[in-house]
Amino acid sequence: FFSDLLEAMSVTVKIKQSTGVSFEVSTDLSRTVLQLKEAVQECHTIAAAQQRLIYRGEVLQDNRTLESYGVVNECTIHLVKGQPAQQPAPPPPPPSVQATPAASNPANPFGMFGMPPSASA
Repeated sequence: FFSDLLEAMSVTVKIKQSTGVSFEVSTDLSRTVLQLKEAVQECHTIAAAQQRLIYRGEVLQDNRTLESYGVVNECTIHLVKGQPAQQPAPPPPPPSVQATPAASNPANPFGMFGMPPSASA
């Protein structure tokens, strides 16, 4: 009886990458999505943190079990490789603003137009 129960809990799922490559992973329905991601990481070079698993149009959450999503034997779970988790970037240094004093009477290349009225003859 228990061996039948264990066999019923053990499934083979097909993981299909967005590149079209697919492979199979044997797992238990009682395992979490994170544990499935770790199993995928062992077989392939995609870190668990970069994996987005999608089943029946729903992104699978790491803390939920496969059983809670209704995963069945020989089903297909889609794998999308996300960006690696990054440390928060330090804020950029403030831009160095160099104050240039405004000329009180800027030079005028056209002659007398920029001159004060008292300077024009």
